[in-house]
Amino acid sequence: MKKSVRNILLMLVLCPLLIQCASRDEVDRLNYQLRVVNKKLNDMKNDTVEDMQRRQAASSDQIDQLQTEIRNLRGQLEETAHMNQELTSQNKELESSFKTFSSKSEEEKANVLKENQEKEARLSELSDRLTALQAIKLKEAERKANETAKRAEEAKQKANEANKNLSKTDTKTAAAEKKKPVKEQKDSEAAAEKKSTATSTPPPKTAAGEGSGGSSSASDSYSQAMAEYNKGNYSGAFKNFETYIGKNETGEKGIEARYMMGECLFKQKEYDQSILQYQKIVSNYPQNPKAAAALLRQGMAFESLSDKDTARIIYKKIMTSYGNSPEAATAKQRAGSL
Repeated sequence: MKKSVRNILLMLVLCPLLIQCASRDEVDRLNYQLRVVNKKLNDMKNDTVEDMQRRQAASSDQIDQLQTEIRNLRGQLEETAHMNQELTSQNKELESSFKTFSSKSEEEKANVLKENQEKEARLSELSDRLTALQAIKLKEAERKANETAKRAEEAKQKANEANKNLSKTDTKTAAAEKKKPVKEQKDSEAAAEKKSTATSTPPPKTAAGEGSGGSSSASDSYSQAMAEYNKGNYSGAFKNFETYIGKNETGEKGIEARYMMGECLFKQKEYDQSILQYQKIVSNYPQNPKAAAALLRQGMAFESLSDKDTARIIYKKIMTSYGNSPEAATAKQRAGSL
């Protein structure tokens, strides 16, 4: 471009000389060339300026766009930094919460373990108490049995003494009768025979003689026991149930009779002895439906004895071991009211 400008300037300088020297055609041709050159210069000027302006405008737009993008990036960086700070603080809070939760979980585990140990201790205590009550009941039964045996022995001795005295009396009477006249002796023998007939007792009935058979007798005692229980004669009902169990301890009806023995004692407010009767069902027949009912009555008996802690333990055991039974709902209700 510089070379073209220089050529043009050179031609302008030389133009007067050429005009003087050149012909008309040459002058016209030269003018034409000058016009062409001027046009090219104008076109180049216009194109270059416009192109530069366009480029400058595009550059300005790009600069503005870059500045906008830089501002956006700065905003995003600031927002990211702010979010990073928030996440850091939240992370610290979460770590603190996790540590607190971990410590609480350890405390809760320790509390649960402690409660389980206390429950086991109470159950062990309850078992010991039941064992002690059973021992007391056994001792009481042994004492009663010994007293009964002693009374029977005393009665036997009295009967033997009475028989000896009667034998002596009969011997004396026989001797006296020998001394009497024959007629008086016969009258005395007849009177003695009548006396013997009048005072003689029928042979005792056996257990089988009380009915058509042993099972019939036991069934009668169970029916009689239920009749006495329904009439409110709990003492008589207890004896009849006890008689039935003596012959039919196993089986559904035997378990029912054992349960009713506990009910008779419960009705008479002999709660400690009723607990022992219920415990025999719980220990010997834990899978029987009556076991849950016996446990429930045990809890009510302990509740009546003002031992609410033991009652609560028994109610929880019913809910755990017999959760599907009707007694579990009653146990839950009674445990909630303690």
